[in-house]
Amino acid sequence: SCQVTGVDNFSEFDGSNSENIFFNKFNSLKKDNHKFIKLDALEYLKKCDEKFDFYFYDALHTFKYQYEALKLAIPLLKTGSMIMVDDICWNYSNDPIEATQKFLSDYNKDFKLLLDVKTKYNQHPTFWNGYYIIEKI
Repeated sequence: SCQVTGVDNFSEFDGSNSENIFFNKFNSLKKDNHKFIKLDALEYLKKCDEKFDFYFYDALHTFKYQYEALKLAIPLLKTGSMIMVDDICWNYSNDPIEATQKFLSDYNKDFKLLLDVKTKYNQHPTFWNGYYIIEKI
């Protein structure tokens, strides 16, 4: 029953094939209050004027990009909103953890870490690559 907005530009993995698979599934399941925008996440966040109760971050996992995406979401989140940052246990670098920790440090009056689920290794069968749950306070 909630409004759902998804954003992706399909720049990772196998591009158009991923996009086709996604849209076939999305179109078969979506409701009137579900929408999808094909766009880079930072571009979307810069022009978005919606407010969100839940923000699931699973975009590019470089330090700069992830930090910027968390920062740009601040005015879009209501008090009590939750952020889920996916793939914190990234084999390729510590960027997801470091970017999120910097965000939490820089905005410690506005956000607090509620849950830190790390996995032993990338693609672990429990929670794949780990995640954080953060609350806007």
